[in-house]
This record gives sequence, C-alpha cells and structure tokens, in this order.
Amino acid sequence: MAPDLELNQGKSITWREWEEACTVGLTPIILINSKTADLCRLIAKERSALQEDSPTASPPELDSSLEKKLSEKIEGYHLAPSIQRFVDVVCKGHTDNWMKLDWDGSAGQALEYIRFNLLIQAAASSRRRRVTVEFARTVGDTLADLKNLGQRVVVLTAAARRGETSQLDAAQGILQIAASMRTGLFRFEDRDRYSLVVHELRGVELHPIARAAHPSVPW
Repeated sequence: MAPDLELNQGKSITWREWEEACTVGLTPIILINSKTADLCRLIAKERSALQEDSPTASPPELDSSLEKKLSEKIEGYHLAPSIQRFVDVVCKGHTDNWMKLDWDGSAGQALEYIRFNLLIQAAASSRRRRVTVEFARTVGDTLADLKNLGQRVVVLTAAARRGETSQLDAAQGILQIAASMRTGLFRFEDRDRYSLVVHELRGVELHPIARAAHPSVPW
C-alpha cells in the first residue's frame, strides 16, 4: 500500500484512491501482506487502550502517540497508524470489501486471488442482471394491468353516470375486473384465496355492498 499521506485529510493516497473507486461504483480488491495485517491488529489494540485513556483525542493525535509508543515494532513502516485506520475502515465500512489479509506478497498469489474474486463478481453481476430483468418485466406487467383496469373503470363509471347501470353494479364490475387481473396486480397465484370487498359508510358503520372472492371463501 502506498505510504504517502495527504496531510489535509489525514488519509494515505491509497485510502483516497479506495474512496474514489467506491464513489464511482468500482469494487476494489485489496491485498494486505500478512505481516502488515498482524501489525494493524496490534496497532488497533493499542489504539483502543489509548482511546480509553484519552477519549477526546483525535485520530491524528492518537496516530502520533502510537508512532512513539510502537516505534520499534513499526520500524520500516511509514505512517503505520494511518494504514491501520484505513484497513479498519475497509474491513468494517464497506459491503463489497473484497480483501485478502494473508497475502504473502507474491505476484502469483495476488493474480490467483484477483482472478478468483473477478469470477465471483461476474457471477454475482449476472445474477443481479437476471433479478433486474425479472423485476422490470413484473413491474411492466403490473403497470399494463393497472392501465387496463383504469380504462375499464372509466367505462363503468361513465355508464353509471349516464344511468345505464347502477353504482352497485358498477362497483361489482370493478371488483370482478380486479379479481380477473389478480395475478398481474397482486402477484396472486391460482391456488391463492382472495376476497375483494367494497364497503359503504352508513353513519358510523361500514356495510359491504360489492364483493369478488375465491369460490372457497365464504361470504
């Protein structure tokens, strides 16, 4: 991982690159040398202890204290406490955190791990596409049924206003139409029982005036 630090943000260049990649929708695959991972666990433990003693200390202040306290253990690592914070953020703060914490540093293992995760991501992407297509198809069917129902409701309402049918018959007709479209509108299957009822408010009580139901549902 790149050791450089952007002083105005307290984050390494690698940290910022990871953030930008996530912002534009990329899924970074991060490999961390096993020795570095062990060191990060040690720093995290020491950081927790320092935070208990100095709860108001900022992350950069804790970084400075850790640099001094662990100077011998982190020798050879530039800004190791900042690296630990980055690793902690990646582990805990992102859902697609493809990460290998026991990388041996070899190019062969890196390529093997990257190839493996790309295959997993490709499979997941294909599955998401299938789900998206199915969802779009389902929504399209529902919208088509809603449009059809709306058009037929308009016809029945107009007929009721012209006196060609009663409001009761119009309400019953609307329920029958909705029941016939129950698969597209409500995702009901043929074996599903249903009961659609229109109530009329009379005073403070509701009275059923129209109903469309599965034959096995009693009235």
